Amino acid sequence: MRKAFVLFSIVMFGCMFLGIAQAGELGAPAPYAKEGKYAASLGYSYYNDVKVKDDQGDTTKLTQNQFTLEGDYGLAKGWELFLRVGMADLKAEDFHSDYSFLGTLGFRGLFYESGPFGVGGTVEGTYYGEFKDGDVKFTNPYELALGIAGQYNFGPAIVYAGPYVYMQRAKVEFPGGSTDVEEKSAWGGYGGLRFGIPGGAFGNLEYRYQSGNVFSITLGKAF
Repeated sequence: MRKAFVLFSIVMFGCMFLGIAQAGELGAPAPYAKEGKYAASLGYSYYNDVKVKDDQGDTTKLTQNQFTLEGDYGLAKGWELFLRVGMADLKAEDFHSDYSFLGTLGFRGLFYESGPFGVGGTVEGTYYGEFKDGDVKFTNPYELALGIAGQYNFGPAIVYAGPYVYMQRAKVEFPGGSTDVEEKSAWGGYGGLRFGIPGGAFGNLEYRYQSGNVFSITLGKAF
């Protein structure tokens, strides 16, 4: 328990120091990869009408598609480190960017486990490339999220749910000026279903609510 907490704290503060943040699923606390082993997966997330506010308090709704490739490594029993790379677009009123790169560093694991029940957490961070449409651009966009969830493992599948905190920041530059934007809310909830697929493969479906709706799907394989 002590070792797990120390590992989780190191990665969480490491993510904050590097200024990177969350994209894609949070996932169940249980790792995809066993200790000393690997897992890989493809993911898609859809952000629908996520609300951000600028320096003047004006609100804008953002929509985004994310496509990611994730690699996981089992650091210890019940704990893993993961890295995602991918592409994302960004849409708002009168704004529609092309796809830009994203990179995510994350860590997940179980604090407590008793039979089919478990409690754990996920911390992950994502940094995006620049989003641009004409003379308007979102620069230095990043996010950070920390989720704590309970899970129930009933053999072929895991059901999980819990609250999470997050932040989203970017600077919007336009002719004649600029403004900082951040997500309107800092709290949300998430839940999902992880299921096994024959041959060592797995899938995950997740829903998150923050200041808008986020849907994620993941398909992968453990090695």
